[in-house]
Amino acid sequence: MQLQEWLKKQRMSQKAFARLIKSDQPHISELINRRHRPSLGTIGRIAVVTKGQVTWADWMQPYKKAMGKAAR
Repeated sequence: MQLQEWLKKQRMSQKAFARLIKSDQPHISELINRRHRPSLGTIGRIAVVTKGQVTWADWMQPYKKAMGKAAR
């Protein structure tokens, strides 16, 4: 599940989520919009807060699609 989808299901703001993972809202926005890749620590904190519903594999999926398009 993508983070944005999880936030919507939880009816949680980016700002509230950022506080839970010891970050800030602009960083969460950058992650959601793929302007920044999360560190392993951030991925771990996100997985804990979302109770495993958003995992490291969810972060790699869009990048794999982009890499597949570039190879064509």
